[in-house]
Amino acid sequence: HAQTDGQTERMNEILEAYLRAFCTWQQDDWSAWLPFAEFAQNNHPSATTSLSPFFANYGYHPHVDLETIGTSPAHVDEENADGFVHSLAQIHEFLIDHMSYAQAIYGDNADRRRTPAPDWGPGDEVFLKAEHLHRRRPSRKLDSLYRGPFPIKARLSASVYELDLPAWYKIHPIFHVSKLLDYDGHPFPNQQDAEAAVEENDETEYEVKEILDSQVRHDKLEYLVWWDGYDIERSNWEPAEHLENAQEKIDQFHERYPFKERPGRLYRVAGARLIEGGGGSVTDPTPFQANTPKKAKAVRFQDTNESPEDLCSMSFTSWE
Repeated sequence: HAQTDGQTERMNEILEAYLRAFCTWQQDDWSAWLPFAEFAQNNHPSATTSLSPFFANYGYHPHVDLETIGTSPAHVDEENADGFVHSLAQIHEFLIDHMSYAQAIYGDNADRRRTPAPDWGPGDEVFLKAEHLHRRRPSRKLDSLYRGPFPIKARLSASVYELDLPAWYKIHPIFHVSKLLDYDGHPFPNQQDAEAAVEENDETEYEVKEILDSQVRHDKLEYLVWWDGYDIERSNWEPAEHLENAQEKIDQFHERYPFKERPGRLYRVAGARLIEGGGGSVTDPTPFQANTPKKAKAVRFQDTNESPEDLCSMSFTSWE
């Protein structure tokens, strides 16, 4: 890719242009032109160094002389060999100077279109771009663009930082500055954070701020809980039996999302329709699979005397 190995990609473009100009209409002789294309490229002066790659490697320009083909190489004595080595060393020094000069010019031109990297230090807080992070919400397009803020643990270079991420993130904590965004402090300076936990009957209880989602895992109903006083990123799945004191929040969630998994209803959606049972516990669940090319999901039925076709207009095929 041009952003990762632009020099190689540029070389491929030059060779393609050469072969495009010389190969036949049927394009069946392009491989025969490769040695000539390679020779032409290696004998062409570079815009950066003003020297050809061949001259940079060997210290002289190649010559195509048919009369010398097949003749024995000329005798080289020690004095000529030392002179050749010294000349080649001077060429390499010349190349290094010209390449450094060219890189400085390229850097100046590129920096004109860039903003200076922020000068952060350990303890400063930044947001982390969320484009490559695991998400829990249904749509990536409408999800938060950044996560955090997180404190900076160390500055590894002018453009690379190590963040002090929570343990549940389970990702590499080192990021380029392009993945970070400055955090300018609390959005409401006079606002006080809510208490994260309260003491009641010698036990620590956490207040539920909001129920975000529900699911069935290992045949048990769970809720994704956003705890009061904590960032939404610390939301976690809790079994329904752990939320006996948050029934009001649960009722609000199911009132807003009536087709989400809930007690006394079927816990799976086939296609776009919810399949309901008659209540009670799952005593003899029978697996079925929807005969549809789109999003065919497993469906679990509760106690009922009706067939799957009666419960839903979709057709089903039992698993073997």
